Amino acid sequence: MGAPQKIAVPERELRFTRNQQAIAFYIGASFLISVSIVLCATAFSEAPPLHWAWSLLPLPFAAVCLKTALFCSRHAYLILSPIGVEVFPFRKAQKEMQVVQWGEIDDIETKSNQLLLHFNPKKTAGMVITLRPLRPAQRNLLQSALLGVMQQRSSPPSPDLQNN
Repeated sequence: MGAPQKIAVPERELRFTRNQQAIAFYIGASFLISVSIVLCATAFSEAPPLHWAWSLLPLPFAAVCLKTALFCSRHAYLILSPIGVEVFPFRKAQKEMQVVQWGEIDDIETKSNQLLLHFNPKKTAGMVITLRPLRPAQRNLLQSALLGVMQQRSSPPSPDLQNN
């Protein structure tokens, strides 16, 4: 796949982030910060079980969790654009992103937490995309948007467009 194509009208994009995954990393960061605070509090008690420096140990892990949570909240997982469906992996997103153009998609199907893009009528070729990184409300919005695109593709062009 070459370089990503530029969108002429970026306002026509619909972006979906990894908000559901971000929640787990925010909770992990909160837990690790809490452990650090508890360790620090016990280190300054009358009979400290550990040296106060041990309370600093969870903080780098909390920073990694927080950084990952912010990444998941800010960066796109799926983008619906006029070109097609753009899928960004968790790591090396710019290098390993995949673009499935609308012309390649024959049918779209959702099953539980999966999005199935079928490339032929027999449904023997296609792509499976997990929807677990998306919140349930985002999954419903994605399904509605994809249904709208597929209906728009299957309907004949309006007479106004044919005259121009």
